[in-house]
Amino acid sequence: NDTHRAKWRESGFRVGSCSFPGRQHWRNDYGAAAPAGMTEQQARELDADLAARMGIDLLRIDLPIAWPSEDAPIGFERADACVETLVRRGFQLDLQITPAPDWAVLPAYADRKDPLWRYPHREGPVRRIAAEAARRYGQHVAFFEVYNEPDNPDFWRGTPEEYGEYLRWNVEELRRAAPGVPIANGGYTLIDPEAMGRIARAAASLVDRVAYHFHG
Repeated sequence: NDTHRAKWRESGFRVGSCSFPGRQHWRNDYGAAAPAGMTEQQARELDADLAARMGIDLLRIDLPIAWPSEDAPIGFERADACVETLVRRGFQLDLQITPAPDWAVLPAYADRKDPLWRYPHREGPVRRIAAEAARRYGQHVAFFEVYNEPDNPDFWRGTPEEYGEYLRWNVEELRRAAPGVPIANGGYTLIDPEAMGRIARAAASLVDRVAYHFHG
């Protein structure tokens, strides 16, 4: 399907998917993300190969980073491996900007018992991730997507206004480091229409594109 992939890119109509090469390090109740007997990189290669064979041209990926403390450098090793694997196969990216690590959560949310990545984080670390990611990967990005489903309480447990601030910090850094690359909000879901409306109104003047993640 390589000829089809080239046609999508030229026509302005993109065929894309939410991809998993950046998530091969995840582990949950079902076990490790990489299939048994495969390394993370082998699993990334398999995902990329299958996506290319299906004719997919554009892949949304998360940004797997390691950042143990504010004084430490951001570890982009896994993200580098993911991006290199996909770019080598001819993909462009919808790069989903990740939240800051748990140590950067706002003090008002620090005592929450559920995962702290769901809550707002401090401005400094948020800006640093966006700026360094944009400088590192901007040449391969079709557009940035800032966070994931902010109107879905499974992903965002701050207020809509706090997401608006988080979005603004990211947009300012992304535009500075990768000028000309379009930016979208984290995809809306309509799970909470009232919250979605408040977020969408705050985001309207900030983003170049509006993203939706339709849920059945």
